[in-house]
Amino acid sequence: MSLTSEKRLPFIGTEGRKKVVERALACAPNLAEAFRIPEAAIRASQLLGCGNYGCTLLVPGLPRDRSVLKITSDNLEGNAAARILEEGDAPAGIVKIHKVVRLGRCSINSRMRPLEYKQAVAPFGGRTQTVRYMGPGAPYRPLWALQREELDDAWPHLKALGVKKIDVDNATMVFSRFARDLMMYNTSFGRPNRFGYAMKPDGDEIDAAAKLVHGEALVEAIEWLIERDMSWLDMRKVVNLGWRPGTGLVIRDVGATEAGANVLDDIETVGGARGRR
Repeated sequence: MSLTSEKRLPFIGTEGRKKVVERALACAPNLAEAFRIPEAAIRASQLLGCGNYGCTLLVPGLPRDRSVLKITSDNLEGNAAARILEEGDAPAGIVKIHKVVRLGRCSINSRMRPLEYKQAVAPFGGRTQTVRYMGPGAPYRPLWALQREELDDAWPHLKALGVKKIDVDNATMVFSRFARDLMMYNTSFGRPNRFGYAMKPDGDEIDAAAKLVHGEALVEAIEWLIERDMSWLDMRKVVNLGWRPGTGLVIRDVGATEAGANVLDDIETVGGARGRR
């Protein structure tokens, strides 16, 4: 399967979020075995919140470095998390990921229908076509479970340190531009490409922005990702950033990371290897 932005599935919506949690809890015995945590703890998990593709659960009784289960239907997020885990030397500016699995038959119930969605025929055209999902877990919407560390929201900590919101907004724009420019520079080896001249990002500007918002580890994380053919695409949303004492800003949501290599087929499937019961 080609992993490009066009391969992102439609958002799940309010009802979809409820189903994500229900499907995950149906796999509680399998998740307990895969992550080596008590099944009762999984069932007693606290819902921290939900996004466009899944939900985050806090498992009681576990240390902070592995107490969160992120349940996502985004193949790109599952792939990026697995790639980061596979590298084995992720820097401090990336959330600590302990394991990634795909939920199999245990997450499928008799009421579920094969996933079909509308897709544009051309990038800028108005015509669409109905597409039947053919990726991992087909014909149903896939689910991936990520065990990761618990991180606080970044903004309350920055505010307590006297950082202004406008400075955070400006810094995240600088980080976003830095990620884009560094990716273009590395792929073109400093030569002109179809985007024009790819210039190496201004290190002084990046360092100043990072120092202002305690983002030095975050900048190192961006460089680490891009060196490994992974691109970070969502730096302008501080809500997606976490805070770790002694580190500062940390990439908490890897859902905006695209990894060039596809390792989805290598990820362990729990609760039955196929999508159907």
